[in-house]
Parts: sequence; C-alpha cells; structure tokens
Amino acid sequence: MSKLRGYRVMLGHTQTDMGKILGITKQAYSNKETGKNQFNDREKVKIRDMVRKIEPTITIDDLFFS
Repeated sequence: MSKLRGYRVMLGHTQTDMGKILGITKQAYSNKETGKNQFNDREKVKIRDMVRKIEPTITIDDLFFS
C-alpha cells in the first residue's frame, strides 16, 4: 500500500485526516493503508475521487490492486 501512502502525502493529508474524511479512526485507517485490513467499497471510491484531483485518470484497480 505504499502507492496509497504516496498519494495521501501528495494530497497533503495525514492518516488522522484520512480517518476523519472516511469516518474511521486514525488506527483503522493506518491498518488499512498498511494492508492489515481492507478498505470497503465506499472508502475506495472516496479515496479514488480524492486522488483524481492530482491524477485524473486513476482507477480503483490502479490504487488498490496493482
């Protein structure tokens, strides 16, 4: 999930910020970003939409499965 971390940093967000945006705790977000747990579909869409501000053609597959 280092790709996801990279995009988060490029967007200027901390793990705490992302947790608040997604409605989960910082720890829950951290566990998902590091691959210990999986993001649900709603979270994936929200993250993809955020990343599209800097990478307009990014897909969910690009972010989470490649």
